[in-house]
Amino acid sequence: VCGDRHAHPALAGLCGAGVYDRNDVHVGEVDDILADAGNAELARYVVIGHGGVLGIARRRIAVPAVILSVGDRAVRLAVDRDRLDDAPGYAASTPFSRKDEQATCAYFDVPRYWEAK
Repeated sequence: VCGDRHAHPALAGLCGAGVYDRNDVHVGEVDDILADAGNAELARYVVIGHGGVLGIARRRIAVPAVILSVGDRAVRLAVDRDRLDDAPGYAASTPFSRKDEQATCAYFDVPRYWEAK
């Protein structure tokens, strides 16, 4: 979504927003948003740029949208900062596969949206 001029404005407006953990500690910024293939208004994952110094050694992590809440130009996680340290990484250069989604949902202990009833 970020960088796509045809993206839904509500989602695109979150690009670059600060991300905070449940203890209000800044953990990174929104680098990208992975929207549902059939509904461009529905975010499935938010890619967070986390860690590093001046962009060096920065990790990108896809976090399930269900553990996020959106405030005034800020995104809040329902987990602690430490939880991001061992989270599966995200590489924009490769498609985010179903296997990647399964690993991410398992790591953050959230139900898989495609299996929800």
